Amino acid sequence: MAYDVEILPPWRVPGRPTTDRCFVIADEGIQITRPVTFVDALEGGWYIDLVELEEAGPKRLVVHDLYAAIMSAARAGLVANAIGSGTPADRQRGWSASQECSGR
Repeated sequence: MAYDVEILPPWRVPGRPTTDRCFVIADEGIQITRPVTFVDALEGGWYIDLVELEEAGPKRLVVHDLYAAIMSAARAGLVANAIGSGTPADRQRGWSASQECSGR
């Protein structure tokens, strides 16, 4: 599955596109992106996220970024509890970044 995500204004690079294309490999629980915001030595590189998918209706998925979940928990001093993040209870605690997308 692939979807586009808008790059928020603070992270945009002048003269570059304002969206990134994300590719989800559901069976492996990963998402890969070749960010247009990468410059210099990182330009052309790929970024890999650990993700969990949640069905949100017909042809609709929510992609939960598990790394963001662990980092959010670390800032709150809850790292030990975040290792199993991505569960509905964890998302209610605000430990997961997510992106809703339509299947293609």
